[in-house]
Order: sequence, then C-alpha cells, then structure tokens
Amino acid sequence: CTDNCNTPNVVSGAMTVSALPDITTVSNFILDPSPFISGTVTAQNGGAFLENIEVCVSRRNGNWFGCTTTDINGNYKVVGLSAEADLIPFVNDARGQAYVAENYINQRRHDWAASTGVDISTTNATGIDFALEDGFFISGTVLDAGTNNPINGMDICIHRTDGSWTGSCGSTDVNGSFQTLAIVAGTDYVAYTISESFGLIRQMWNGVVCPDNNCNFSQGTTITLGPNDVTGVDFNLYTGGSISGTISDINGTLPNVKVTLTNASQNISKEAFTDGSGFYTFDVLNVDDYYLMVVADAYFNQIYPSIDCTVNCAPTALGTAINIPTGSTNIANIDFLLNAGARVSGQVLDEATSAPIEGVTVQIYLPTKSIYKQVITDASGNYIAGGLLKSAYYLKTSSSFDMH
Repeated sequence: CTDNCNTPNVVSGAMTVSALPDITTVSNFILDPSPFISGTVTAQNGGAFLENIEVCVSRRNGNWFGCTTTDINGNYKVVGLSAEADLIPFVNDARGQAYVAENYINQRRHDWAASTGVDISTTNATGIDFALEDGFFISGTVLDAGTNNPINGMDICIHRTDGSWTGSCGSTDVNGSFQTLAIVAGTDYVAYTISESFGLIRQMWNGVVCPDNNCNFSQGTTITLGPNDVTGVDFNLYTGGSISGTISDINGTLPNVKVTLTNASQNISKEAFTDGSGFYTFDVLNVDDYYLMVVADAYFNQIYPSIDCTVNCAPTALGTAINIPTGSTNIANIDFLLNAGARVSGQVLDEATSAPIEGVTVQIYLPTKSIYKQVITDASGNYIAGGLLKSAYYLKTSSSFDMH
C-alpha cells in the first residue's frame, strides 16, 4: 500500500497469520520495491550542494505522498510512492536557510497547476534536480491588542500587491514571533495575518484591517526585500465585535431562518441561519455600521428594527445601523418578531407518478407580472409562501428537471 495503510484489509493473495498463546510466530515478507523520485538540490548562485532541505512529492490535487531531506551532498530520494504518471516534486522548506522553496520546475511553492509533473508509472525518476534562488526573510511579532499577550500558532503569509501568493508563510511561536520562508528580492510584498480562527480580525501590515477577512493587498503597506532581510513586521490584533439575537413569530422561536448582514462602506454582504433555538450570530466584525434583514419564505421579510418589507427591500436605505465601536463589543438581543401576513401553500407532484417533487421553485407574481417572492419545495413537495399582502397573485413553477 502507498496510502490509506492504517486500516488493515485482507486482499487477494494475502496470508492470514494467527498467533497462539505462548507461541512466537514469525512470518517472512517479500516486499515489492516501490517507485521513487530522486535528485540533487543546489544553490542557483554558486552551485553549492544544499543539506537539510525538505523535498516532498504531491499529486496535482495537492495531496502529498511524503517528504525527505537532502544529505550533505544535496541528494534526496522520496520513496514509498505509487506508480503514477503525474506526480509533482517540490521543495517545501529550506529549513531556515536563505533559499526560496519551489515546485518543479521553477514554479511557485504549492502552485500545483503550473508545475511540471513527473512520470513514474513504469520506472523510477532520477535526476529531478532543483537549483534554488537566494531569498530573504520577513519576521516580526504578533500580539493581542486587548491583552498585549503574544499569540502562538498563527500563520502570517506574504502576497504581492496584485493579490498573488508568494508561496511563503510563517507561524508564530510561544513568544508570538514568526519568520516566513525565504522570498526572492522584490518591492511589492504585503504581509497579513490569518487570524479569524483565533477570534481576531484579519489584518495587513501596517495596521490595515481586512473587511470581512478579505484583504485588498493593493491597500497594504509594501515591504521591500533585498539586499537585506526585513524585521519588525509586527501586528497588534483586535478581537472583532459580534451581533446576535433571536428570531420568532407569535408562536415561538424559528429555526433555520436566514439573516443577512450588510455594510455599505466595506461592501460586505454575509448571511447566517438561526439554530434550533432561533438564535443567530455574526462574529469577528470590524469597527463600522451594519444593517440586518431577515429573509423568510413564510413571513414578511423584515429589516431591523421591525420594518416589514415586501419588494425593493434595501436595508441600508430603510433600516437603522447597528454600530460596532472600537474594541471587542458584543451587541446582543437584536431580535426579530416576524409577521406571517397572508399565505399561499400547496404541493408539487409528478403528474405521471403522483410522487412529490423536491427542489422545485414556485414563483409568486403580482398582477403587474413582476416576481413578488419565490420559494422552494421541501422533501415532501410542499411549499409555503407568506408575507403576502391582500391581492391577486399568479403562481408559476420552474425546476432543473425535465418537467413542465
């Protein structure tokens, strides 16, 4: 086996070995030699053999097979591979040495699509060599701005101002210190934190927050590398604010109802769904104004605060902003009580079999022939459309099935 070897399986031709108490059973195995990829890693500038460089092999989909390190003569050999026609060798880590890790041949680290594949479907691949460019390091410290404590285990990555990834990241230690993998000399590098899983707002250096954790790298402070490394790329990260509440109708709380959050200045639009208790939350929000709207098939849409909406629902125009001030502010009890209004309900069936059809869109049209609302049938073919004003409506179905 080459992967998934942790689970024992009895395969064709395998011998089952049983051991009796107090009896030592020895079974001999004849192992088939697995294909391998080997080569040498040198410095592009000067040709020196590079020791202790980590070389790995991956499939083009990014699933790694395994890794090894070069010896004193720069030689490596990755074994235990399967006989495949398109495997990608790559230098994953120069182990603190000032050389740029890369994919074969001369491609950005972990850029699987652009890399050159190696065929070992019928024979081993030797002479798969790497000549690594000289590189430079970016280093600094990451602190929690609220507590001034160092943050351990956070990744800091480097992009260019055009948004392309350099292939370089570094992870903070217990002191909050990091050093990235080496990068070629350049003038347009931007460092940023991958911090949202820590409950902290993603940030580009120097102090530029990324709205909704989406960074516009053209707005970051650029870092110039070469002829020296760059130190002092420090971050002070803030805990994001949150908005939460409960959605209910006159009978109680409502599960699985969609809430949308909009912020015009940051061009943010995101959504959440209520849990089994009707509770929703939006976390890790930047300092700014936000607008909420509930979108529910069986009710009027509702903009905060308590503004029922039928058509042309525009939260930023009709609603009241909820402000997240500086610091980790949690704004709770932003609740909604939904109004059902008039409702239309029914079931969609297959005419030939009378079986219910799931996933059919039922469109509700006004007398002006404009769409007022559309809903989707459930697993029983049922639909319900609420939040209707007293009027005449037209209904139309559409689906991806071969039905009319």
